[in-house]
Amino acid sequence: MKKSILLILSLILIINIQAQQKKTPLQEHINAGKEAYNKFADKKNHEIIKNNKTSKSYIIGDTEIFWKWDFTDMPPAWVQEPATCRAVGDNSYVFVADNQWNNNMNQIDVDEVLFRLEEETLNSSEYGIIEMDTTYFGLIPDELDNDPKVIFFFSALGSYNGTVFDGYFSAYNQMTEVEAQMEGAHSNECEMLYMSCDPVNPTAASTLSVLSHELQHLIHWGYDPDEDTWVDEGCAELAMVIYGYPDPIIYFPSNPNNNLIVWDQQFSDYVQTMLFFTYLSEQYGVEIIKEIVANPENSVTGINTVLSNNGIAESFTDIFNNWTIANFLDDTDFDNGKYGYEIFNLPNFSYNTYSNLPTDTSRNIYDCSAIYHNLPLDFEEIEIKVSTDDTGNSILHLLAYEDGTIKEIFTDDGDLIMNFTQPDLYSLSDLILVTANQRTSNDSTDFSINIFDPTVDINELEDNSINICPNPVNDFVTISIKLENPIKFFVEITDLNGKIIKRIYTDRQIISINTSTYSNGLYFVKIKTNKKTIVRKFIVER
Repeated sequence: MKKSILLILSLILIINIQAQQKKTPLQEHINAGKEAYNKFADKKNHEIIKNNKTSKSYIIGDTEIFWKWDFTDMPPAWVQEPATCRAVGDNSYVFVADNQWNNNMNQIDVDEVLFRLEEETLNSSEYGIIEMDTTYFGLIPDELDNDPKVIFFFSALGSYNGTVFDGYFSAYNQMTEVEAQMEGAHSNECEMLYMSCDPVNPTAASTLSVLSHELQHLIHWGYDPDEDTWVDEGCAELAMVIYGYPDPIIYFPSNPNNNLIVWDQQFSDYVQTMLFFTYLSEQYGVEIIKEIVANPENSVTGINTVLSNNGIAESFTDIFNNWTIANFLDDTDFDNGKYGYEIFNLPNFSYNTYSNLPTDTSRNIYDCSAIYHNLPLDFEEIEIKVSTDDTGNSILHLLAYEDGTIKEIFTDDGDLIMNFTQPDLYSLSDLILVTANQRTSNDSTDFSINIFDPTVDINELEDNSINICPNPVNDFVTISIKLENPIKFFVEITDLNGKIIKRIYTDRQIISINTSTYSNGLYFVKIKTNKKTIVRKFIVER
């Protein structure tokens, strides 16, 4: 199955440096707005206000003075900024700060923004961002202003300490001015998003993708104002995927030991939640995402309720486990696409490598995280034992490959012990252990891995027990191994640079190998048991 490949311009990181900071002034402002709404907002009174209010129904040329949080000076402060309506769509108004007009934004820019809002996304000519987000995530709220249209206010959001502010949703605008002032804040009493035209390009694909991200926040807030951040951000990241310009998949693959459900505002948090909700939507359909947004329960509880309501047997924990495998494997051809992504080609995920057996190592793993381990292959049978104080929340998966293609996946039965014997039907080329911590809290656990070969070698190879004929070689070489008792062993053919040309696990004492495709030169034969390795040479000469 061929995947669709999204071209990602890596020069611009969406929500870029901001996401690498633990806390930014913008994030603190956003969080404070949500807390203030949940503390002071009187929703019954809001309904009365809306029903008694006449919609302003802006037209091009109308002016407004908007409250905004000014990040250009530190500490930030509330300021009022005059702006003019420069475009009106079926679902939107585009306002531009007067001091930015024909400086950092002009009519050509406004027309492009309106086109993307109302007509087309990068991925679809069927709808714009607003219809896209409402289709996939739900309806836009109408809290106070009795106007279904959203105001997109472009101004200079600036930057701070290397952090670029490219757009945000503020829950203060969903409160009355009186309520907002209780928190020392202000409200424009309307559905609006703040977007930047300085220092970012307002019509860049990255900026408009962020716009779709922020609109999802507005929609999600309307259904569940106190949703856990990781779920809200994951859905907003999915909006960018659907728009056609997702965040680059960086940081998380190099450190997958990162709690999925704890939001630290690192860029890797954005990436891993993007991957999880993309995986969830591909496996179970986008309607699942829409229902998660609409469900008033939060975090894992809300996800499990939606899965159950749709008759899906898997729980969040089951999906999390499959997702940890999919992140490493990313193969849509194996097991009906259960462990892959249609829309992404993932980079390689980092893993720990163990060169020899036996090995005994300790690791610390965060809750709702996974660590990957590349195991040695020189064994007849391997036994893996994991010890941890949190046995009930840990699980092991073993991924067996032949020549880079997944052949089998095994999962432990809960005792954190796995045995694996060299397969007879294929030649093992890679063996990956996935250790996953399924606990859905904000903690970590220590665990130790002991890997060893429990078999006992019943026969030591003798240095004079191996014969290669003919030598030099033309089209075939025969390797003869004299053994008193039958055992299984590895035969590796490598070139002068150490590249493995062929690898066999066998107990045959006479092995014939076709060398007709080998280039002229020196090659090495390695005969390996779990206790000894003997190396021989042969030359291909034609």
